[in-house]
Amino acid sequence: IARWLEAPANAAARQRFLEAYPAWKARIGDAPAQLEAAFVAGDNPAFMAMYRAQWRKRILCAFNHDGMCLIYDVRPLVCRNAHAVGTSAYCVGGDPGGRIADRMESKEFDAWFSRARGAVRAAHHAIGGPKQRPTSIVEAVHERLSGATVAAP
Repeated sequence: IARWLEAPANAAARQRFLEAYPAWKARIGDAPAQLEAAFVAGDNPAFMAMYRAQWRKRILCAFNHDGMCLIYDVRPLVCRNAHAVGTSAYCVGGDPGGRIADRMESKEFDAWFSRARGAVRAAHHAIGGPKQRPTSIVEAVHERLSGATVAAP
């Protein structure tokens, strides 16, 4: 994602992301670090509870600009699994009705996604990524583009 944003053709998307990041970070706080710590500790109930609590806050990703994904062409696997249908109005964090986008379910796609996630994890480890330590995609991309460092929990 960072490499794609670094391309001159994507300078506008990069600028929008970098401008959106501080507000996203202020809203999300230390939730990514807490999720990472629960995952590393193997505390799946705590991880899922935190994940659901964050989802209910409806904080839009810093890659979202006016309801459109800035990185749609190179969106990560986790985003490709969303397969939301209907209107993007339900993806807006401040939706007063509190309704979330409908999710299309497919056993075949979900099975493929599960296998693909394993392949991505193996590739991550093969290139030297930390094992069993998920990282916030938004924070990792910001770190690469800005030279900042994300503190470990």
